[in-house]
Amino acid sequence: MAYKKGTQAWSSNLRKYVIVAVIFFIFYSFVISPLRNSSGQQRLSQFGKDKGDIDQLPDDVDYHLKDIKLSNLSPNILQQNQQQQKEEDILQRQSVFDSTMFSSSTNDDPLKPITAILLRKANDEQAIEHLILQLLRYPFFREIFIYNTITSRPINERSFADKNVDNIKLHIINVSKNERLDTLSRYTLCASVASYDHCYFQDDDVGIYDGKNIDDTALGNPVNTYWDTLYVNFLRYPSLIHANVQPSRFIDHYRWRFYNQGIKMHAGFVDLAFGAIVPKWKVQHFLTQLGKSGLGKDRIYEADAYFSIWSNQYPWLLDNPLQNSSPTDGLISTTTSDSDNDVSTFEKVMWPSPHIGDTRRMIYDAARRLHRTLLSDLTANPKDYMDRIEEMPPMHQRDTRASCINDRCLFISNIDPIPSEQLDMIPAFDKAKYTNPKDWDNVLDEYLDLPNSDTWIDEGYHNAVDQRNDTCWNTRSNPQVNDYFGLITLGNGLPSQVVITTSTSVPAMTPTNQLFKVSRLENKNDWLECNILHHSTSANPTNNIEKTIITDIRLDIDCNYEENDQQDKQYIHDAIHALKITFLQNWKQSFSLCGMSINSLTI
Repeated sequence: MAYKKGTQAWSSNLRKYVIVAVIFFIFYSFVISPLRNSSGQQRLSQFGKDKGDIDQLPDDVDYHLKDIKLSNLSPNILQQNQQQQKEEDILQRQSVFDSTMFSSSTNDDPLKPITAILLRKANDEQAIEHLILQLLRYPFFREIFIYNTITSRPINERSFADKNVDNIKLHIINVSKNERLDTLSRYTLCASVASYDHCYFQDDDVGIYDGKNIDDTALGNPVNTYWDTLYVNFLRYPSLIHANVQPSRFIDHYRWRFYNQGIKMHAGFVDLAFGAIVPKWKVQHFLTQLGKSGLGKDRIYEADAYFSIWSNQYPWLLDNPLQNSSPTDGLISTTTSDSDNDVSTFEKVMWPSPHIGDTRRMIYDAARRLHRTLLSDLTANPKDYMDRIEEMPPMHQRDTRASCINDRCLFISNIDPIPSEQLDMIPAFDKAKYTNPKDWDNVLDEYLDLPNSDTWIDEGYHNAVDQRNDTCWNTRSNPQVNDYFGLITLGNGLPSQVVITTSTSVPAMTPTNQLFKVSRLENKNDWLECNILHHSTSANPTNNIEKTIITDIRLDIDCNYEENDQQDKQYIHDAIHALKITFLQNWKQSFSLCGMSINSLTI
């Protein structure tokens, strides 16, 4: 097993580790010269270079897919895609990336290596073992740190002796109760000892509710399995925070955004416990902010509430529910909607509303302190440690919404839970005007027609790509001309057939090819319309208790691939493709998408 030398020292000499971490923390907080003269601030400055006024936004978003080279996917991966992995044990799922793609593992590689930092919080010893077993199947994780917060149950490196580590550096850190850094440990480890420029954060207790493993409720063992798709989306925009968000919390994250154009405030919160990729320089920047903040020890140890807000950027959120690790039960099965093993049951059982209590108050405190800092220095060259320049792409161009449940594609749509006209009506955040979280909630309720969490669980993005036709994403608003949805696929070959599964009544007198058009991404943001060779619709009754009639809209397409054209030749041999379906008419009702398939990939 390829443990890095000194792993045992990390476990035994605990006090030395804490001293090193504290020294590093103080060093970043008080000794480093202002960050705008450091490499971290130089990167901050690059985001605004040659962009002009941030209010003048580009018309189109660059998908940045051409920079992700996956042309050498192995045949067995492509075969796995064709089999859709319906009968596969999720814990045995393999990455589309091969370890040979990361043989050099340098920060300058197009496929960026990542340091995983895991917080062990669960009393169930299998939780951390299952998590490690999964991570080891994804070769972009080149080193793993396990920070054990269960002081009474130290982790022994022999627990992982029989795992296939494949030259992954594994570090286990056991600490005493008095030396625990809680969530602050993520940041001190990432900033001080991570070998790579990006860190992945996750807790091992995502399947725990009130100290009880969800497995005890006969719901199976819920796990997060969206590493490939999260990683691909991260590669497109590596300067942003990318995170999985549970559907039961997704709409709350919309409430936890704070905007004030006058002081260049554009901040959002994200819960990091379910998996997030963050740039290391943002973490180092955050430690400096903490050192200057004057926060008490209790709040510093709950650093997650402040990190993303103080980055003064909007994290990229993917609406990704937990899955059942069993291949026969749970979220990837085709059980009926009244089953105890569907996504709604997982979500409702696991998580009470996070919109109350200390977490909510600390998020608001982070926003209040950010507002105060930005307002106190409106000069062209502020002297504080807060970023002013909004990172691209802006929120209205972030159309990647959720990972497919088989982790082989990303769902895209320009249709947002909040209509654009409502977003323009939200008042600027002002800590003096909205003095507590309730005040801010009230103004959001006044101006926004946000769905509640239960509605989102049943009708959110994730329902479009969960391999079930009895759960659907509902657009809520009526689709207009040029609204769209689609997929970014990993290793599925050239698209030749698309099937759209919907519970919405399709206009009987209108040919399908007058309702939708299909386009494929050719280069950056150049979409080439595909020819629809044949189209048909068929009824497909579901097994749910409402006996809803589902319609399959089948489109045979020709996307004009020309081998002699250099761009098309590259597209043909690329393993990552993007396809979108665009509405050609203004609909008089909302649209429900219950599933899609492209070639043999059914989601």
